[in-house]
Amino acid sequence: MTRSSIPHDHASRDRMSHAYRHGMGYVYVGKLPMPVKAVHPAIKCEPVVVAADMSLHFINPPNGAAPMQMRWHVATKDWTPLHPGAGKRIGYSSEYMAAHGWHYIGPVPV
Repeated sequence: MTRSSIPHDHASRDRMSHAYRHGMGYVYVGKLPMPVKAVHPAIKCEPVVVAADMSLHFINPPNGAAPMQMRWHVATKDWTPLHPGAGKRIGYSSEYMAAHGWHYIGPVPV
C-alpha cells in the first residue's frame, strides 16, 4: 500500500493521500475510504463562517473524546491535524470526516 518516500511539497498538494512515517518520510497511502452511508453531510464538518486559510478550529470526534484542534484549508476543504505524525495522513477532507461522524464546533479563540 505504501510507496517510496515523496518530497514534502508533493505530499502537501495531496494531503489526503499521503502520510508521514518516521524513518521513511512522506509516503503515498491511497485515497480515504468512505463509508457506504454517511453519518453527516460534508457541510456539518466545515466552518459556518468565512475562515482564513490555515486557521485553527475545534472539531468534535465521533467517539466521545475531547474536541480536537485542527487547521482548515479553504481551497481544498480539508483539515490538518496539529501533529500529523505517527503514520497518520497529512489531511482529511470535510466530506470524509463528516461521513464518519465528526462535526464542526467553532474557531479556536485567539
